[in-house]
Amino acid sequence: MNTSQIMSGCCWFPLMNPITRRPEVEKTMIELERQTVVKETRSAFQTAMQQKFIAEVHRLTGRNVLTFISNHHVGPDLEVGLFVLAPAA
Repeated sequence: MNTSQIMSGCCWFPLMNPITRRPEVEKTMIELERQTVVKETRSAFQTAMQQKFIAEVHRLTGRNVLTFISNHHVGPDLEVGLFVLAPAA
């Protein structure tokens, strides 16, 4: 996965390009013009993984995460997350 990131004060923005590891099922659904199914599946995954993502960002930054917001787009295939961090101690 190609990832860029921006850290600015209380916010950390990872920008992910998952095209290099897109599952075959997603490729097929996109080819069949079923992008909505892909978006719903990705949203469900983000919700299921939210606490694990928050814990990992806390581990990496040493700061508490106040909130996590994410979204994704199909064509171009991008995911973006926003972790709002508590002030540094």
